[in-house]
Amino acid sequence: MKLFDPEVFAGQVLPIDKFCPFETINGRKTKFPSKRSKIGKFVIEKAEKLLDYEMKVLPLSQYIRFKGDGNRTGYERPYFERRNNLNVLFLAELCEKEGRFIPKIMDILFAICEESTWVTPAHNYSVKDHYKTFIAQMPEPVGENIWAIDLFSASTGAIVALCYHFFYDEFEKRIPEHFNDRLYYELNRRIIKPYLNTVELWWMGYTRDSVNNWNIWINHNILTVCAFAVSNVRIRHALARKVAESANFYYQSMPDDGGCDEGPSYWSMAGGCLASFCELAYSVTGGKCNVFNDKKFENIVDYIRKVNIADDYFVNCADGHPRSVINGSLVRRMGSLFGNTEMFAFGNEIIKNFGYQVTFGHGSPYCNLTTVLDMEYDKNAAEYAPKTREYFPDLQLAVIRENSDTKKGFYLAAKGGHNAESHNHLDVGNFIVYNDGKPVILDAGVGTYTRFTFDINYRYKMFAFRTEDHTLPLINGKGQWVEKEHHADNFLLDEDKNEISVELKEAYVNKDEIDSFERKISLCDGEVKLCDKILLKNPGSAEFFIPVYNKPEKVAENKYKLADGAYITFEGDFETRIETIKFDVESFVKDWDKEEIYKFCLATKEDLAEIKLCAKITHN
Repeated sequence: MKLFDPEVFAGQVLPIDKFCPFETINGRKTKFPSKRSKIGKFVIEKAEKLLDYEMKVLPLSQYIRFKGDGNRTGYERPYFERRNNLNVLFLAELCEKEGRFIPKIMDILFAICEESTWVTPAHNYSVKDHYKTFIAQMPEPVGENIWAIDLFSASTGAIVALCYHFFYDEFEKRIPEHFNDRLYYELNRRIIKPYLNTVELWWMGYTRDSVNNWNIWINHNILTVCAFAVSNVRIRHALARKVAESANFYYQSMPDDGGCDEGPSYWSMAGGCLASFCELAYSVTGGKCNVFNDKKFENIVDYIRKVNIADDYFVNCADGHPRSVINGSLVRRMGSLFGNTEMFAFGNEIIKNFGYQVTFGHGSPYCNLTTVLDMEYDKNAAEYAPKTREYFPDLQLAVIRENSDTKKGFYLAAKGGHNAESHNHLDVGNFIVYNDGKPVILDAGVGTYTRFTFDINYRYKMFAFRTEDHTLPLINGKGQWVEKEHHADNFLLDEDKNEISVELKEAYVNKDEIDSFERKISLCDGEVKLCDKILLKNPGSAEFFIPVYNKPEKVAENKYKLADGAYITFEGDFETRIETIKFDVESFVKDWDKEEIYKFCLATKEDLAEIKLCAKITHN
């Protein structure tokens, strides 16, 4: 099933002189906020701080460093800083319309045009070896033979295209000879020609069965280039056709329930990008391309609402961070376009709580643009009240709330799935528990990316990726392993019992030693109950792990206080110890607002053929 007919979509795309951005956004005409508006003042104030911004160089030594010691931030930090600042200055100039920010915009654009490559070191795959792990030290090829497009070269192209479109006349007044020509030359050389001249880039979807967020992130930004910068009818048609065709591969790779296996912190670059892509498709066709009656697409967008715990906490898995500030403006507009009142109310609540914490980053310049158009909280909208259960049968994720107030009572989420999911951790069968909107039993998340993060020889030896870093046991000293063959079975949510059950034997590398591993976890009558039952073919051992936010305080035999209003009691005869996990990576500290978490370790005292662990999490 496809979301777009590529030929029809290409035929519907308006010529650039007929394209009026924002006229069909959210089904109504709109215009950019003035400098006197609340939003305008907010953006302009951010931009004024950048008028004296001095760009840092992008040194070769930092580019090649990734190939050496794996560090990617040394180059990425100044690289992203340029683009983030350009986005803010661009938006501020659209609000103020006085030309005050144009010189600094032109400075940054010129510097970006002068960069040897827009592709970041971590994504600098050579042409011949793109499907291998080889990453070149320096950009290759160069000149007119650029081949690769990565996430960040695509988003760079998008902000260059938007500046080209909106400030063309301003640029001509200041430098009439070649400035605009240079912008389009770089767009054509680095984005348009490479995109049209190959189907071999893995993220496009032509050469592999499934794709991830790379596909829709890049296609969204390519469509931005097409919509705002390409006037040649033939090229405009070719780009529009191909982005629709390639975006279909992303849509087809998503499950019917809309679940994102990369986790909520990737939604903005995945399902959120699809939402903004379709909004732009709607606008650039004058409203003719309207896919907002597609249920699967609606599920993909609504996923982010369903996995919100409270405030900015979300059900994290894989390389997902536990906290994210979601673009409430985008979610609310999607709710309006889909006629989904829950989605609208959730987006509106996000705007109320976090609207002015939004950062206009480098990832989706078009989405930044539409966000500024729609950042005001709607006081007349209905308040958001989440459901007490959410179930993703395809993704294999289930959520149970004690009640519909996000700040009261227990919140339980558990996953099944398989170990070939995008950005996978060895976490099949993992669960988390929150109380009154705060973490109790947690998934630590992910640290800062380096070269080693995606090297299988290192990844699953690092903290937060291993089986024992989750609420999962080692069985006979061994844990889960990668590939789709290591998966969950019989993942079910019993709504009558408020119980999640799953069979985990197949997820383990030593599954031949295991007859069965059944996990049941429920939330009933204000108690979370866990029961793990492992049957081994021969007597053996197990060690169970439960990461927790606060340092446990023993209050009775086998009973510990975990947080205000949350206690855990274990059943069974185990050697129990509590480990302190000190974070040595800044992103963990930022996610959890602390420098350490803790972990229960419960080991069997003797070899057994049947191993059972039961636990209760209660309010007292």
